[in-house]
Amino acid sequence: MKPLEIESWALRILERAEKHLPIEDARVEVKAQWPEANKTARQLAGHANAARGENLLWLIGVDEKKGIVGANYQELSSWFPGVQSGFESTAPSLEHINVNYGTHTVAALCFDTSRAPYVVKNPAFGSQAAGPVEYEVPWREGTRTRSATRSDLVTLLSPLIRVPKIEILAGEVRRVNPQRAGDPPDFHFNLTTYVTPLNEDAITFPLHKCSAGLKAGLRAVAGSTPVVMDTPGSKADKQKQKWANTGHITGSNVYLPPAPQVNVRTGTDPIEVTRDEIVIRGAGKLLIEGSFGTLASVEDICEVELGVILTEAVAEMKVTLLVNLRRQKTEGDALVWASGPSTS
Repeated sequence: MKPLEIESWALRILERAEKHLPIEDARVEVKAQWPEANKTARQLAGHANAARGENLLWLIGVDEKKGIVGANYQELSSWFPGVQSGFESTAPSLEHINVNYGTHTVAALCFDTSRAPYVVKNPAFGSQAAGPVEYEVPWREGTRTRSATRSDLVTLLSPLIRVPKIEILAGEVRRVNPQRAGDPPDFHFNLTTYVTPLNEDAITFPLHKCSAGLKAGLRAVAGSTPVVMDTPGSKADKQKQKWANTGHITGSNVYLPPAPQVNVRTGTDPIEVTRDEIVIRGAGKLLIEGSFGTLASVEDICEVELGVILTEAVAEMKVTLLVNLRRQKTEGDALVWASGPSTS
């Protein structure tokens, strides 16, 4: 990754750390201080093996409970060679930058895991009662590191599926008043994204494996709900088709307007839309939408976090999209949270 991309990724994590929100996930690890080098090789190898080619971000100087505490960036020059010495041969390559956040300095370490599998030495090998095991292939599961199983190794060595890069362009959650008096309001959300595949292989996201949720701080405002996905072109075609099938009644006569030209979408489209899945073969815009049922009182909530999880069909690799939405100026009893600065 380029330094600016690493910095942008790190700043997003630091913003969450400052608010004491959960920050560690399958690709992010935080440490309050530089960990012991001789104990880090196994943890890093397990993290890198489970990542299956995706970049990892380690932030030194961040405590999950205390937030941003800072670290001495100069220690990296002696720390990483000690970590590398724990590997059997190849260690994940490292790109690093110094990130200033407020009054603190954080070391952002970005590891390239494309040369997996990674094997580490048994530090006790050769000593009395150490046993015959000289090397290990570690694996990260949740927050712990264990030895890889046969299933893990099959997954690791199978053809690598690279999930596409997905950039969030805009997001919105809107309360929609009910059609009938007495019914609870609906909350609709939409997310506009731009998808860029990382290779030429088609990626499929089945709709039944994708979901969304809504949080306000640490509180879940709405639980998991299904999502639908579309593209601007496909959505426009559906609107044209809907209009073409709508007749106008004049007296006792039914007038059917001439059907507009509707493009037939084929499997050569960069993003193919079906009833059950989205198939991505090239770059383009992807629209993600859905509805939440009746929510708890939200009138006093100024900021919400919309989270969408997309699960790839074959390897079941997950892409998590998070966007913070702020309360916007509204009229009447309508409520809207959207990306961008608040206008309230």
